[in-house]
Amino acid sequence: MPAGEPKGKFAGITRHDAQDGLVFLAALAVLPLLPNRMIGPLSVFNPFAFWRLLLVMMGLSAAGYWAARLMGPRRGLMAAGFATGFVSSTIGIAAMSARAHDHPPVTNIAAAGAMASIMGSLVYLIALVTVADAPLLADLALPFLCAFVPALGYALKLAWHARSPAEHDHTGRAFDLKVIAMFAGLVVLFSFISALLVERFGSEGMLASAVATGLVDAHATAVSIATILVAGKTDMETGRLAILIGLSANMAVKIPAAFALGPRRFAVKVGGGIAILIAGLWCGFGIAVLL
Repeated sequence: MPAGEPKGKFAGITRHDAQDGLVFLAALAVLPLLPNRMIGPLSVFNPFAFWRLLLVMMGLSAAGYWAARLMGPRRGLMAAGFATGFVSSTIGIAAMSARAHDHPPVTNIAAAGAMASIMGSLVYLIALVTVADAPLLADLALPFLCAFVPALGYALKLAWHARSPAEHDHTGRAFDLKVIAMFAGLVVLFSFISALLVERFGSEGMLASAVATGLVDAHATAVSIATILVAGKTDMETGRLAILIGLSANMAVKIPAAFALGPRRFAVKVGGGIAILIAGLWCGFGIAVLL
């Protein structure tokens, strides 16, 4: 916590907060000016839908940031982890692993914060998929629910058994324009790659693309697949399976990352939570197929 900041009290609006608010308003003003139709090579890019998606990303990131600001230091680590998940749960795991390294007594709450970042990432993905292609969410609702509920319960259990709350500061920004620009580039790139693979290899090409791109960014992968669906380049069943494969690949790669970045006890706890999430995801998928 920065020196001089009252414990557990709201620190007030900073110059950066005001700047971020103006940037968001300017971006919002651009939205009505954009064409709402598919354009470009392979006809998979809709400028209006794409810009709306970026606005949602900025808004959710800002919402998580303000939640962390308002909750104070007692629950700040969990809130910060959840907010970080809107941008990158890998960054959240890295930050929490550093806490566990520096302060071994807070390993449980650091692991809970890492799981909170994964929960935030999943919530963010659900919101982005809904904006990109709302009907797709209905097909994914059961797998997402079966993944989210047990993983959330596991994170809350870790937090409940934590020895003491970790310190937390309120530095940072409502959203990171560099990260948003990178996300925008990934969505466009993955959309074209997926469309090209579908054109050439059919559904198998999309599933292979989902594994490769999911290792990089689950959010961009899911949105690019939803974009392909909206463009009519693939069917709902293949799109749903591709999103689940991409998300599973993205989650699985975080387990060795946790062992590489954090102490073993922290990594085991985070790895266990991720395993629960992936198992729930595919159990939900299996149940949905049988229904």
